[in-house]
Amino acid sequence: MNEQNAPLAQAEFSLTEWNGSAAVGSTKTAVSGANGLVRFENLERGKTYLLTETKAAPGCLRSGEKWLVTVNAEGQITVIIHGGTAGQQPSTITLEGKDVRAFVNRGVPQLPTTGGNGTLAYSVCGVTLMTISAAMLGAQARRRRRKEEN
Repeated sequence: MNEQNAPLAQAEFSLTEWNGSAAVGSTKTAVSGANGLVRFENLERGKTYLLTETKAAPGCLRSGEKWLVTVNAEGQITVIIHGGTAGQQPSTITLEGKDVRAFVNRGVPQLPTTGGNGTLAYSVCGVTLMTISAAMLGAQARRRRRKEEN
């Protein structure tokens, strides 16, 4: 989702088995649909996985968050932020009547355009000053030549 809690399509995520310090096993990938959701099927009970956003939705910056997804022996799933405060939960929103956890993506910052108001006036003034300076140098050079000739 973006900063306004709108779902983002075309974000890519990877889910890799995690042994507590490193990724092990194969990686599953999924891309968010128009509703902004991704779904990973057939997760093994008793395992922990690392969930990462690998590609942001168009026009957004990729989230740096990583989540640890644990499936206990009964099939219950817990999600905490990897590297966050102990037990810190990710953002939760209600979407399509269900509480879901959400990566929050910021929009790509827009850089200001160069120039702005008044650049034409400054350019004209600059060119005029350079022309006057060149004319003054030329006049000074002519005066020196005349003085040397006399």
